[in-house]
Order: sequence, then structure tokens, then C-alpha cells
Amino acid sequence: MKISRILFKPKWQDKDAVVRAAAVAGDSTPELIAALPELTRSDSDARVRLAALKRLGDYERWRERSTGDPDPGLRATARATYIGMLCVGGENTPALSRQIAELETLTAGEIDSVVTTAANRDLRIAALGYIKRPALLAERAVVDPDASLRMMALARIDEPAALERIAERARKSDKIVSRAAREKLASLQINSGNAAAISLRARALCERIEALLREPAAVRLATRAVIEKEWAGLGSHVPDELATRFRGGVALLDRIAAEPQVAPAMPPASDPIPAAQEPAEAKADPPETQDGDGAQADGSAADQPPADLEVSAPEPAAAPAARKSSRISEDQRRLLLNQIEELIPTLEQELDAGDVAEAQSLHARIADLGREAGKIPAALEARLVPVHARVAELRRWQHWSNQRRRRALCDEIEKLAAAALHPDAIATRIREAREEWQRLDAMENADTTSGEASGLARRFRGVCQRALKPAQAYFEKRDAVRDTHRDALEALLTRAAELNSAAGDWKALAAMRHELSVALRSALDGLNPRDRGVFAKRLKTSNAAISTLLEAHAKEVENSKRRLIERATALAEHVDRESPRAARQLQQEWTALGEGSRPVDQRQWREFRAACDGIFGKLDAERKGRDEQATAARTRTLELVGDYEALTHNDIDSADPVRAALRDLDARWQESGSDDPTLVRRQRQARETIAARLKDSVRRVRLAAFSVALQKYKFLRGSESGSPESDARWSALPASSAAFDAALEARRSAALSAVDSVEVDSAELDSDELDSDQSRDARELLVQLEFLGGVETPAEDRALRMNQQVKRLSSRMRGSATLDPESELTSVLLAWFAQPPQADALEDRFEHAASAAIDALP
Repeated sequence: MKISRILFKPKWQDKDAVVRAAAVAGDSTPELIAALPELTRSDSDARVRLAALKRLGDYERWRERSTGDPDPGLRATARATYIGMLCVGGENTPALSRQIAELETLTAGEIDSVVTTAANRDLRIAALGYIKRPALLAERAVVDPDASLRMMALARIDEPAALERIAERARKSDKIVSRAAREKLASLQINSGNAAAISLRARALCERIEALLREPAAVRLATRAVIEKEWAGLGSHVPDELATRFRGGVALLDRIAAEPQVAPAMPPASDPIPAAQEPAEAKADPPETQDGDGAQADGSAADQPPADLEVSAPEPAAAPAARKSSRISEDQRRLLLNQIEELIPTLEQELDAGDVAEAQSLHARIADLGREAGKIPAALEARLVPVHARVAELRRWQHWSNQRRRRALCDEIEKLAAAALHPDAIATRIREAREEWQRLDAMENADTTSGEASGLARRFRGVCQRALKPAQAYFEKRDAVRDTHRDALEALLTRAAELNSAAGDWKALAAMRHELSVALRSALDGLNPRDRGVFAKRLKTSNAAISTLLEAHAKEVENSKRRLIERATALAEHVDRESPRAARQLQQEWTALGEGSRPVDQRQWREFRAACDGIFGKLDAERKGRDEQATAARTRTLELVGDYEALTHNDIDSADPVRAALRDLDARWQESGSDDPTLVRRQRQARETIAARLKDSVRRVRLAAFSVALQKYKFLRGSESGSPESDARWSALPASSAAFDAALEARRSAALSAVDSVEVDSAELDSDELDSDQSRDARELLVQLEFLGGVETPAEDRALRMNQQVKRLSSRMRGSATLDPESELTSVLLAWFAQPPQADALEDRFEHAASAAIDALP
């Protein structure tokens, strides 16, 4: 049993690594399953170790092999699998605390993979702490599925350009991140002293402090401190007019806090221009203030003028104007009052003409002059009262007319959804409608906040959103395509800047200039219209910089090639032995210079080539002679190879003439000294064929005794089957070895005697002999002969063959001397020839096995 286990090991213990790997991947024997953990470390072949790792699928095994395996390829595969399992998670992975601790052992690229692909949110957050690349932080701030992680990534970004990109990319996907990025960008710009950012923030704070005038007292108290704190953070770089505006708003808040009974929207009694002193008929509503169905549109107050239309001067500037009136001189005050008197007739003319815009402008100018002048005389006040009333009346009429137009705009936008227009056409019409709506608001000097709160404004925004909603997918896709184009142009400009700074790869610079020119002609159409001008300017600037470098390089190349042409011309005038070498050196220098301006290069090349042609004229003649000699030598070599190949087809009756011819061909081949790969290969193949045929001829001569003995035995079988042949035919057969001839002669004599005495029934011989000891000996000889010939043994004798193999193995292990194959075959044949005739089935097996054994001899 032990010998059998040695002979038939399991496939996963086979010497062939391919067989072992296949068994480890597919077999399910308990011994293999138990040995898999050990195979991941101890097997000598990386393929087997990898198959064992895949079969186990164990997280710890993959992790250990990712650093401890001696094979680099397996380490890389194990590392990738380990990182993938860490990111995906599952039952096979360790606890989260262990996974977070393992982040310290990962490389920067692996940390990037965990941050972008890990399924566990906490693991991504822990990996985010190891990230140092701003680009990856910016990407996670936009695309990470967890909102808190996006905000954490945004908190670590302090680059203004990155914050601006994040705000733009997240504008539609995450408004919170977009707003936070814009606020952080504004804070950075304010801290750096950016005047535009400071002005923008200051104006927003002024609007917020003024909006508090309309809020309840509780809201004012809670919000004012926050606004004032933000204002203090702006420093001393706030423009003077915004600072004055903010201080005025704060003063009004203080006044409202001190006198809560006074409504903030009404001017004080001492205001230079009193409000709402209009005749009763001016307060009446304009005609047709109702819709066609008799109902008020957008609420009862929708068509009524807002309260600020009936106030002659904005309230926030009242307190500063009162304080200022005491500081101006009497002459300045008189001058301001004269200007008001001069503007009143003009305002009345514009009111008569119905020019609302000009009338409102003049009215605002009068209000500003009144605030600067302070207290207005009663006579002038009396002249202004009817003017204020007419302006208010005109405003109400204008508001009524504008409300009708606003309703018409809403109706037009509602019809766009059923018009089946292109999304661009819908967006254009909505943009035009919004611009017209803004013009209507500007015409009335409408408060933006109150306008947005009105019913018509809400309806207008709603219909615009509904009209744009079906086209939103188109615009998002177009924006994505435009972003792709913009990123491509950014990458192109980055590569151009890198090449421009290196300024060494002139071919790359020329190719880059071509790319920039193509992009300038065709790529700008794919960008957002707001970005086209910026990118066109950047492309032109980069193209001009590269063109300057290329022109300077082309000039330098032209001068260098001019000097090479002069040297080649001088060399062509005095040709000697060293001239070809010097000319080749000049050509190498010419090639190393590279390309300059194409027209100049072509002209200079013609001059340089003409000079070199004069140098290489003599070389051409010498080369022609060498070519003729080489052609003749190749012809002789071809003839010699043909002689080799012809010798391969000759019959080899005697080896000596062939060997002599081969020696002669070998000597001639050595003299030829050919190095043509094709001819050398043909000569080698022909010579190997001749040598093989010579070796086969010698083998046939050496083994002729076996073949003749087998031939004579087949002839002898006819005599044993009852049809004896004549002695003349037996004698005509060629002679074998002495031992074979003696054994066969004795077998023939016995066969002739048996034929004379009794007829042997072959059928009876088959049945009787199979169970006899003599038949068993014959089958043992057959099994030995089949083993020597490599022939498969029939099923009934496989046990005999196994015993034969075990005996031979035992003999070899004991160190006993074994016969060589030829001697062993001789002994088996002599033993077979010496036994009596066997059954036809055994005789057929013998002939097949004997022929195979003879063919197997070396």
C-alpha cells in the first residue's frame, strides 16, 4: 500500500505546478481543504498559492500575503484583493476599529481608493483624514454620497480656485455645499483684502440691517448683534458710501428701539417732505383694476401701489439729513432750494407728458436735494404737495398698467409648455420675460422683497419653473458636456504651461501649438458663453508664448545648419579617405539639430544634400562593387545549400558514402562563411535531416536481428497452424542472430513434428490453455513485453503488470543490476520462442507488443 501511495499521489501534491494549481482550485477532498491554509504559504509555486488564497477567500490571508509573499505579482494581486475587501466590507472583514487602524499601513493611492470606494461611511471619514491632495478633497466635497463627509472635505479646502469650482459644480446637486463654498470663498477674499468681495458683503449687510426695520422687535434684537459682528469683521476697507448707509440703518434701529410707538415705514413729523398729502381723488383706484371675470387678481392689494410709492423720500436717510442740515451754510441751503424750484416746472411738464421714468427720476432728485437742504420753507412745501400727489397718482396708474402686462407675461409663459419649442427657445423667451419683468419693477422703483412676496411675482416664478422643468434634463446634459469641454481645455492649457516652462521638447511644443490653434478655432463653441472669452484669451496667450519659443528655436536651428552647410561645402572640395566619416558626422549633427521653419529647412537641406552627394560619389562606386561580390557569394552559398538539401533525398544504403559527402559539404560551408540567417537556417535543417537519417540507418542495421527474428517467427506460425511451408522458402529468409536462429529452428522442428503426429485444434487450444500454468507464463511474458513497448495491457492482466512494475521498482530500490532494454528484449523474445504455441489471442498480442518494443529501442 505504501508503494502504491508513492506511485499515485493526490493531484494537489503532483510535481507539476499546473496540475497542483488546477487541483487546488477545483478538488474538494477533505485533505486538500485542511491543507489550504498551509498551501498559501508553503507551496513553491505562486500559481498554487494564489489558487489556495482564492479558494479560502480569507481577509487575513490576503492581507498577510500582500506583504509576506516572495512573488511580486502575487503580492500585487493580494494587495489589490485585500484593499477591495477592506472597501467592500462584509462578514469576512474585521471590526471597524481594526479597519480604521489598518489605514496607517496603506499607501497614498490605497487611501484614495478607500475614500472613493469604501462602503462604510465611518471608514471613509477616517480615511479622509489621511488625504492630502486638494483635488481629491474637492472631488469628495462634491460627489461623496454622505452630506456630512462632503462638508468635512469642504472644511479642509482653503484654495480660492478650488472653492469656486466646488461652488459651481455643486450648484445643482447640493445647494448647501455650494452655498458653504461660496461663503468660505467670500470670507477668504475678505480676509485677503479683496475690495470687490468686501463691497459685496458690505452691501448685503446694509440690505439686511435695513430689512430689520420691517421685522418685529424680537427678530431685530436677535439678528442685529449678528449683523454688527459680521460688519466689524470687514475692517476698515469698506467703501465710505456703504459705511454711511450702514450707520444710518443702525441709527434708525436705535430710534425705533427708543420710540416703539412710531411705525418704521412712516417718516417723522419733522421730515422735510411730508407724506401722503394728496387730494381724495388721487387716492381712488384706477379703472379696470379687476380681471375680466370680476375677481381681484392675486389678492385685493395686488393692483394697489405699495406704501413706499406714497412716501416722498426714503426713510433710512432722514436722520442723517436732519443732522447734516445744521452743518451746511445758508448759501449752500439757498442754492439747494433754488435747484428744487427750478426742477418743479420740469417735473410738472414730464407729468403732463406722462413720462413716468423721467418724472420719477426728477422726483427722486428733488427728494435728494430736500434731504441735503434740511428744513424746506412753507411756500416751497406748498408747491411740492400737489407735485407729490401727481407723482403718486402717476405711479399708481403705471403700476396698474404694469400689472396688466405682468399678467400677460404669466399667460404667455404658461402657453410655452404646450408649444413644443426647443429648450433653448423656451429659455430665451423666459429670459426675455424676466428681463421685461425686471424693467417693470425698475420703472416703478419697486422694492425687490415686496415684489417677490406679491401674488403675481409668485405666479410668474411658478410658471417659469414649470415651463423650464421639461427642459431641465437638456440643460443639465448640456452643462455636463460644457463642463467636459472646459475640463479638456483646462487640461490642454495645463499641458501647454508645463511644456512652455520646460522648453526643451520642440516637437511637442509644435504639436501643442497646433492643438491650441485647433482648440481656438473649434473648441470654444462647446463652452458656456460666459467662459468663451476667458478661454479664448488664455488660448491666445499660451499660443503666443509657445510661438515665441518656437521662432527663437527656428532661428537658432537655421544659423547652426548654415554653419554645417559651409563645412560640408569645404569638405566636398577636398575629398580624401576621411571625408565619408566626416560627412556622416555632419549628417548626425544635422539630424540632432532638429527642425526649424519648414521652408527654410527645405532650402537648407537641398544645399546640404548637394554638398554631401559630392562626398559620397566615390563611395557609391565602391559600394556597387561590394554588392556584386556579395551577390556572387550568395549565389554560391545557395548552390551549396541546394547540395545539402539534395543529399537529404538520397537513399542511404550505406552510411560511408553519405558521411564522406557530408564532410565535403561541411568543409565548403565553412569556407563560404555565410551569415545570411535564412540560408544558415536552411543549411542547419538539411544537415540535421541528413544526420538523423544516418543515425536511423545505423539503428536499422543494429536492430535488424530483431526485425528478421520477428519476420521468421511470423513465417513459423504458419507451420504451427497446420499449413507448413517448404524448406526452400524457410532457407530463403535472411539470417538473424545466432540465438534467435537457434530458438526459431528448434521451434520449427517441433512444429513440423507436431503436424506429422496430430492435428491441433486451435479452438480447443484457446480454451484449454488459458487456465494452464503454461498460459500464465506466456501472459507474464506478454505483460513484460508490453511494458517494454509502452503498450497498454488488457484489463484481465493489469494485476500481472502491476506486480511486474512493483518487482522492477523493488529491484531498483535494492540496487540490483538491471538489463539494458536491448538485452531484456532479447531474453523475453527467446523465452517466448522457446515455449509451445499459444492461443491466437495471445499470439496477436505478442506480435503487436514485440513490434512496439523493437520500435521503442534506442
